[in-house]
Amino acid sequence: MEFVVKDLITKCWWSWGFLIVAVISAAVLGSGMWHGNLTAIEKGWLGVLVYGSIAGFFVKPIWTAATSGHSHLLTVCIWSLFLVALFVPFSFFVFYSFFGHDPTRYDKVLNVLPVLVAAWAAGLGWLVHFRLSTKAHRTNNSFSILMETRKSAEYLRRAELFTKHFPPGMASIPQAYFQYFPADSIFRLHQAGPAPNAAQLEMAEAVQAMKYLLNYYEFMAVAISAGDLDEKLLYDTIGPPVVKMFNRSRNYVDYVSLNAPDKQKLTYIVLRKLVAKWEPQIQIDSANAQIP
Repeated sequence: MEFVVKDLITKCWWSWGFLIVAVISAAVLGSGMWHGNLTAIEKGWLGVLVYGSIAGFFVKPIWTAATSGHSHLLTVCIWSLFLVALFVPFSFFVFYSFFGHDPTRYDKVLNVLPVLVAAWAAGLGWLVHFRLSTKAHRTNNSFSILMETRKSAEYLRRAELFTKHFPPGMASIPQAYFQYFPADSIFRLHQAGPAPNAAQLEMAEAVQAMKYLLNYYEFMAVAISAGDLDEKLLYDTIGPPVVKMFNRSRNYVDYVSLNAPDKQKLTYIVLRKLVAKWEPQIQIDSANAQIP
């Protein structure tokens, strides 16, 4: 219910222009009918103007709500029903204003009314079904992503290695690990001798584990931006750990996008945008958290 009224507050100037025209034309129509100084044709045209202006005001909010996801469905349902409820009496009012002198001759015009109402009902039903189905698919996909972080042996092994070398609370990657940033670092360790140093090899594998996690979260960020995952669900469950992990890995992200020999400026760009979006919200949520 929170968006039903809020969605009507639009910055579109012509929507408010339509509302002003609707109020003025309704006042003129009401005054003219009260004093009886309007002809039937004038009443009909004023009726068209009143309803058309009201519908014009609602076009932008309803369209925006219809394209904004399932949480705004109630806005579409309520205000489109309101327009239909107005459309029926206005249709009869306009019909009898124009054709009241011989209604039986033009009564077939009214046959269009149930067709339009039926078309509205079918369209609204399709929209509701589409939005709720899309929401269910996003939730299922998000749940699968979350389960991978809890049940995938590969993910758990990489996450454990990353946490061992770069534990929570560490501001950034120590400089000793920078030499293992290149993609061929493990290959070079094996090439250096028949038995590579175990400590160095584990450090290089920790950097590889970091790359794995970054790639996983980049895939998640791309899926969120494409609308295939439920952003709110993922933010509420793994948002803070993802942001903290990314911040600890910034040295590597900067290296691969700016300083590597084959630097790729677009590497992790979607994840960077997602972290930049989530981080301020995490700070707000932390400040507002009530500790019992």
